[in-house]
Amino acid sequence: MMRSTLRVSNAAAIAAAIGIICVGCETTTRVISVRGGLQNVEGAEGGIRPDAPNAQTTASLEAVASRLYGPLPGTPIEGNTLRRELENGDILLVSRSPAELVFHLRRTIRDEEWELLYQQLLSEQLKNAYEERGLQPTAALDFVKEYARAITELLIMIPAGDQTPGAGFERIGRNAYRITIPGGRLNETTFVSMDVVYEDKSFKLRMLD
Repeated sequence: MMRSTLRVSNAAAIAAAIGIICVGCETTTRVISVRGGLQNVEGAEGGIRPDAPNAQTTASLEAVASRLYGPLPGTPIEGNTLRRELENGDILLVSRSPAELVFHLRRTIRDEEWELLYQQLLSEQLKNAYEERGLQPTAALDFVKEYARAITELLIMIPAGDQTPGAGFERIGRNAYRITIPGGRLNETTFVSMDVVYEDKSFKLRMLD
């Protein structure tokens, strides 16, 4: 989890020591963009998606998702195809892309759905890093709660994940990727990038920088 060279501010020193933050790591990135903006991207701001999808819209999204990924378990909650209720009443967060992960992180933080966030959005790599340092894996969730505002600021700047215009995107390991906000360290934000990893057929949070 932690890289060999760290340069950490006082405010983030404790968090960096337990593996969720890495500061000062020099990497090479590429800048990507998308054609047509963010229209109709699940979780993205500024598109033309309806605030409350009607039955026809939900059915259309379901059909597209089924063609791309196969049938999804459960049924959409309030027309949201990414939040689904299973037969046993549990909620499933569908996170097949970094953009969908960003969407779920923002919503679960906003609504303080901490159990959902911990169980479905934090990677096992992140939890294992805490255990390797003699800490409980739930300390990762404590970190998210403490830095909720700063994390939200980061997420707002990459609403479409790696497809956000101007965002940096690079592969950093097996099934692991780094997304950097447009402008990188020119921004006066606590975090400028997030690492994500594809685990158990879902994108999950791996690290913040």
